[in-house]
Amino acid sequence: TVDKNYSKHEIHWNGSISYGNTIFIGDLNHLSSERYLPNVALGIKFNKEYNTKHAIQFSIITGKNSGQDGENNNESLTNFRSQYAQAYIAFRKSLTKTGIKTPQLHCITGVGYYYADALLTNTVGEYSEVSSDDVWSLFFPLGLELSYYIQEKWGTVLGVTNNIFSRD
Repeated sequence: TVDKNYSKHEIHWNGSISYGNTIFIGDLNHLSSERYLPNVALGIKFNKEYNTKHAIQFSIITGKNSGQDGENNNESLTNFRSQYAQAYIAFRKSLTKTGIKTPQLHCITGVGYYYADALLTNTVGEYSEVSSDDVWSLFFPLGLELSYYIQEKWGTVLGVTNNIFSRD
């Protein structure tokens, strides 16, 4: 048999590489400090498109996080730094019309695994205690991506993803 609509069922792959600052919002929010570098991440994402509206997204991200719980006024101060890696698989749905030179909005939701090598420093007055720990968690990414393609294979993507962790 011959499928006359073969081109309508073709599965496409696309991907993106990103690097930039991240925002850590948790119980140890990052405060301005010359001792800590900005939180940064490098990510690689691949999308397997099943049709113009639906895709599966595979993502691998590595980065550095740091944070602290307050200013040091001879009181208790907790600082942390971590090097992390995470991977997830997510369902990606287009919320707008797709096409070249058309802004596109996508919603993603999925499940992933997070691992970090963390260094924690607790300071009380002049006494400091340093400990390290391996941190892992399942997490659930929820996000929006805005993309714009200037031609068939070239475009830009602006994404915001919130990861909901199962462990702290």
